[in-house]
Amino acid sequence: MNNYIIKNDDILVIDSNAEYIIEGSGNLTINILKDVNTKIYLKEISANLTINLDDYSNLDLVQINYNENNNSKVINLKEHSNLNFIDLTINKALDDLKINLNGYKAVTNVKYLVINKNIESKFNCLVTHNAKETESSVNNVGIALDASSIWFDTVGKINKGMAKSNAVQLARGILIGQNARVVSQPVLKIDEYDVKANHGTAIGRMSDDELFYLMSRGLNREEAYKLILFGLINPIIDAIWYKDESKKFSDAVINLI
Repeated sequence: MNNYIIKNDDILVIDSNAEYIIEGSGNLTINILKDVNTKIYLKEISANLTINLDDYSNLDLVQINYNENNNSKVINLKEHSNLNFIDLTINKALDDLKINLNGYKAVTNVKYLVINKNIESKFNCLVTHNAKETESSVNNVGIALDASSIWFDTVGKINKGMAKSNAVQLARGILIGQNARVVSQPVLKIDEYDVKANHGTAIGRMSDDELFYLMSRGLNREEAYKLILFGLINPIIDAIWYKDESKKFSDAVINLI
């Protein structure tokens, strides 16, 4: 594992398969060279990042926010490159993400998991398809406790001529508290006929029927509540490659709720 501290206006070149922990604040450009597979964990950063993936490169990117943060990221993908990004947040956040699929058959999968208690967070995600047969998937999960507000603004744009491309947006919100809210604002801007594009949103309170069913099987209300909650968030947490941090995040969620 390579540790890297951000130096303002610095450039990090990744030319071999490796794992990185990146922390600090400032402006950083990361260039991932052709045919390189890398994994990056963004540890409590407050930064403006630009990440460039060359042809046939792959990036597994994880960001976990335990403290208040403000981040901006621009990620550019070339031909046959692939980005998997998981962002986990339990504190106030303002996150701005722009992904440009600039190369043929570039693919990105984005997952946001936000669990807030009595705070407000906002996440902006723009994915632009600038090449043919590109694919994007954005999956937002927000759990608002007490008086929290969570905002997801997700825009998928497929430009004219980018045939056979695919853009998917999904959002799920759970409201736990009278003043809790999760707002999902999905937008699809499609300027090409030969594509697939869809979005779906489901926001509501935890089902009393599900709680009652589990309690009828011997669980108390708190146990049933946590079982339903972790059934929703565990698939995202379990997908994180950095297992020490995934366990730490699970413990932080338990303490929060």
